[in-house]
Amino acid sequence: SCSMRLVSVVALALGWLLAFPLAAQPNVVVIMADDLGFGDVGYNGSEIQTPHLDHLAAEGVRLDRFYTSPLCSPSRAGLLTGRYPQRMGISEPVTMADTVGLPPSETTLAEALRDAGYETAMVGKWHLGDACHQHPMAHGCDSFLGAVSGGVQYFTRRTSQGLDWWRGYTPEVVPGYTTELIAAEAVDLLTRPRDGPLFLYLPFTAPHTPLQAPAADLARYVHLPEPRRTYAAMVTNLDRGIGQIMDAGEAAGE
Repeated sequence: SCSMRLVSVVALALGWLLAFPLAAQPNVVVIMADDLGFGDVGYNGSEIQTPHLDHLAAEGVRLDRFYTSPLCSPSRAGLLTGRYPQRMGISEPVTMADTVGLPPSETTLAEALRDAGYETAMVGKWHLGDACHQHPMAHGCDSFLGAVSGGVQYFTRRTSQGLDWWRGYTPEVVPGYTTELIAAEAVDLLTRPRDGPLFLYLPFTAPHTPLQAPAADLARYVHLPEPRRTYAAMVTNLDRGIGQIMDAGEAAGE
């Protein structure tokens, strides 16, 4: 099953990481895009410009038969735990009216790596419950910046329920475009001095709806009709942020 394969991959990865002495263990960054199509990246033939993702694909390993849920919350639950999301009662996107969310009994990647001596951080979209016991910092993350729900506006960080942008457990009002805020926070975390290794879970909101993009990125795709134009602009902005994160890692010698 796909879930058992994921468990095996996670177990092998953890075993490899923990074979290093703590001081030599590498930083780990897990980047997740939201509603990015298989054919919406340059290396798979798209007209959308994704040079940094293309570079990763060219120099890394591509798992192009790696299946997952097509929905927000189930895919996150599976990625973080290596278990079928249905076993946790998560079979569709979690709303703020739900009581369902990531159960306290589950062990996440963040918890496993924190127990192994890693500093753990999350920046981006959680979407696995908004109760205190479902919060990312209750599931192994030492720090959190981002949204706990889905469908958050990109320039205001608001939903129909109000502001959804948090630093830890505290709401934070800041200007800017969400994808760029996530990338900037990730770069800051990766360039801070620390004594041990870092695990950074980085689930971007882009290019999930609402479809909103900065004017400079929209200008790249005037030849495309809407909504494809805005979607393409969002993907290119996402790719730029990933490039900044790659540059931060390379500058640190990783």
